[in-house]
Amino acid sequence: MELVGFEKLEQHQHARPSWVNAALERGLPGRDSRWTEGLAVGSEHFVEGIKQALGMKGRYREVTGDGDAHMLREPAVAHSRHSSDKMGALSAGNGVF
Repeated sequence: MELVGFEKLEQHQHARPSWVNAALERGLPGRDSRWTEGLAVGSEHFVEGIKQALGMKGRYREVTGDGDAHMLREPAVAHSRHSSDKMGALSAGNGVF
């Protein structure tokens, strides 16, 4: 909880609804790829701090962003020709029902 500025979980739980309401009032989209695809999102200082806190696990992660919206993300990985063939075979009929 210290990373987001709260000492207790209850403080975070109390603050979160106001963040959501403020975003809805500003007309922000329902899905922001930074939040769904990033390991950490926030100021450059915050994101760099998370990267450092990850130690060796953060070594090859990328920090991207502009202004006050930065994101820590996995590095882009090039897939080989063979992996796309395997993924296609795994995808066919991959349903629960």
